[in-house]
Amino acid sequence: DRRTGRVPYQPGRLDAGVAARLEYLAADEKAETRRLRTRELIGLLYEADRHLYSTPAMAFELSEWLRLDQFDFRRDEDGLTERTLCLAPRHVRMLRAFLTPRAYPVLRRLGMAGRLAKMSLGTLDYEGEVVVLLSRPGCSESEQVALGRVLMRQWLTLATLGYTTHPLSQILDAEVTKQRLARLLDVDDPSRLVNVARVGRPT
Repeated sequence: DRRTGRVPYQPGRLDAGVAARLEYLAADEKAETRRLRTRELIGLLYEADRHLYSTPAMAFELSEWLRLDQFDFRRDEDGLTERTLCLAPRHVRMLRAFLTPRAYPVLRRLGMAGRLAKMSLGTLDYEGEVVVLLSRPGCSESEQVALGRVLMRQWLTLATLGYTTHPLSQILDAEVTKQRLARLLDVDDPSRLVNVARVGRPT
C-alpha cells in the first residue's frame, strides 16, 4: 500500500500543499522534513552505492534480496527483480557475476563496484524531488518508534495522492555520505537523519 518503486518518475517537484501535509505529519512528533532536488544527490548516491558494493557484508546482504534468476521460486513472493530495479540485461549479468562469492574478491579489486554504482545514477538525473525525514535533536529510542509511524503515514499519504517513494537508505548506511548529507542540509547532528527517499509519479 505504501507504493515503493524504483521505476522512472515524471519530472516535477512536490507542490506546496503536499509538502505541507508531510510537514504536518512530522510535526506531530517534533520531527521535520527537508526537500532537495534529485540532481543534488547524484554524487552522494554514487559514493553510497560504491560503498555498498565494496563492503562484503552489505553486498552479500543485497544478494539475499535479489531475484534475478527467472526460475527462482521466491521471485513472485518478495525480493528485487531486474524489472523492480529497472536493470538492462547487461547490468543483470554484471550484478550476478559480481555477487558470485568466488568472483567477488577479484572483481572488487578490479573496480567493478564503481561500475555497478553508476547503474543507478539515472534515477536521480532529472528534475525531481527527494524528501528527508529528520528527528528532533536528542531523540530517544522510544521516540524512534514514533518516527517509524510518522514515516509510514507520510508514505501512505503520498500513495493516496498518487505518488510513489524510492528509499535511498544506502546514503544513510555509509557514514561518509550520511555526514555529507547532513552538511548539505545544514544539520549539526547526522544521527537526526532518519530516512531519505525519492518521491514522484511513475511514468
